[in-house]
Amino acid sequence: MSARNKKKVALKEKYIQEKLRNKAMKLGVTLKAPETVFLSTDTKFGNNVVIHPYVVIGEKVKIGNDVEI
Repeated sequence: MSARNKKKVALKEKYIQEKLRNKAMKLGVTLKAPETVFLSTDTKFGNNVVIHPYVVIGEKVKIGNDVEI
């Protein structure tokens, strides 16, 4: 893969993660340092969820109510 294509892939991932973080916060999830949290497109959130810095959530994860990660 060329350097140009790698940059495009990285920028696309950055955009997708930004959208996922914004969606989570609109649902009421507290992200203490949003730019350091990485979510999967299928992540499910309960109520009153707090996610601290430097967390990566993989596929098929469901986070329950009143959870702090």
